[in-house]
Amino acid sequence: MKLESISRALRRIVSNEPEFQHLTDKDDRDEMKTSTTHPDYGEYAYVRYTPGKPIEIIPTNSKTFRKRLKRIEKMNAERLRIEKLREEDENQLWFFKGLTRYNAEDKLKIRGCIEGSFLITTNPNQRKEYAFRLTLFYVSKTSSGIVRPKTIVWFNNERPHKYGIREVKQKFENLTSLVRHLIDNKVQIDGVTLVDIFQPGRWPEYMY
Repeated sequence: MKLESISRALRRIVSNEPEFQHLTDKDDRDEMKTSTTHPDYGEYAYVRYTPGKPIEIIPTNSKTFRKRLKRIEKMNAERLRIEKLREEDENQLWFFKGLTRYNAEDKLKIRGCIEGSFLITTNPNQRKEYAFRLTLFYVSKTSSGIVRPKTIVWFNNERPHKYGIREVKQKFENLTSLVRHLIDNKVQIDGVTLVDIFQPGRWPEYMY
């Protein structure tokens, strides 16, 4: 069952064009909007197409229509929730994109190279957003002034994707919740407890 314009469906049948994808499959970023037109008479409607038979419009008061609409609304709500989780990460002052190890060391050292200070960055030259390995760089206790890397595991086989590190068994829906857990519970990473030095007002604006 496809959600497509009736006029397009007719053109497809006449010209033998391939079937259109469902509206929500065209672009996952498209937000479902509340229609101002009754679906039975609007640009888009649910139709059942069987080769050699007339197009059948699925009535809006049918069980099939309501079930499909509920599924789309649920998918859109989940997508928006995930987008907010990602946005929360990107708003954190300790989150950077594409830093090399040298860049990470520099940012931590100019802030005093405090034991346990850290930042998280995506790896340089990544092609796809959030399809990458993330690295947590922190100032080590065992080697004073030395910045060490810790790979953050990305569980991309789960929906939504989750993050974690070897020191904890839990998986987290975003980096912010992971970092909050590590700091609040004083989880030690190779003998080091993380300290958030990227707090607003702690350093001049240009240093962020």
